[in-house]
Amino acid sequence: MNRKMYSGIKGKRKFTAAKRIAAAAAALIMTAVFAVPAFAKAYLYSSVIIPDGSMRAVAHRGYSAEAPENTLPSFELAGQNGFYGAECDTQRTADGVWVIMHDETVDRTTDGTGYIRELTYEQILGFNIDAGSNAENYPGLKVPALTEYLEVCAKYDLVPVIEIKSTPAELMESLAECVSTAEKRDDIVFIGFDRDCVARIKELMPGNTAYLLVSKAAQEDIDFCLENNIDGLDFSKSTKSAAVRKAIDAGLKTMVWTVDSAFSASYFYALGVRNITTNKLIPETPQGSALFIMRLLWQIRDLIYSAE
Repeated sequence: MNRKMYSGIKGKRKFTAAKRIAAAAAALIMTAVFAVPAFAKAYLYSSVIIPDGSMRAVAHRGYSAEAPENTLPSFELAGQNGFYGAECDTQRTADGVWVIMHDETVDRTTDGTGYIRELTYEQILGFNIDAGSNAENYPGLKVPALTEYLEVCAKYDLVPVIEIKSTPAELMESLAECVSTAEKRDDIVFIGFDRDCVARIKELMPGNTAYLLVSKAAQEDIDFCLENNIDGLDFSKSTKSAAVRKAIDAGLKTMVWTVDSAFSASYFYALGVRNITTNKLIPETPQGSALFIMRLLWQIRDLIYSAE
């Protein structure tokens, strides 16, 4: 073997060794970022058993995994499947009727177009809901009024959870008047991102529970709730555990959105949360999490060997 050929082979070996070191470093980082937290969560899940009925599941926009969101069928299915409550989104039409709709416009979920606040209730009833889970099974489905939703909640003994959407705070008197004759008036829970709206509806209906919706629970959110007699925080499932504990320690009620696995429900239960909003709880086990970790570690192994 000549000197030039040997030098080339030696350089190739050094290059391969460098790749192996880089791959090993990447594996350690991936393990630290993914595997360790997953193992910790798996242990937490396996250590916590949620007693029946102690974690209250609220159907997000009704049982939206089985029927189009924010429709009477989705609320009825929530009642038939044993949910604690049914959450909806409400806003007011141009002629003062409170209807159930998440978006500011009807475009995404119906065959119509236009802003809710610029359409009359009669115009909205002229549209059909044509989007959402199993929409084909519900031909001619209409946008419901808030009063219709409350009637379904009363029929199935569901706690009404009403999110206030895209509405000026000065219209809270109109909302309070709309729900004032509902059979389950005293059980209604109000939630919303707009601080002025949440504070005003709480002022108008002090006997009802109100939550401030937040993406991440911050100290200023906790302070606002305490200063305005808001009962609790309804936060994203990505909120850190320390923030959750801080809200609970401050004496606030807590709710989490949107929790779609038993794994996550158990995690928040362990932190002290007793209310979740969910599209559909999917059974998940510690064994399933362990399999995920094994798959991840196997991928890391493949990464290391592919560097050769």
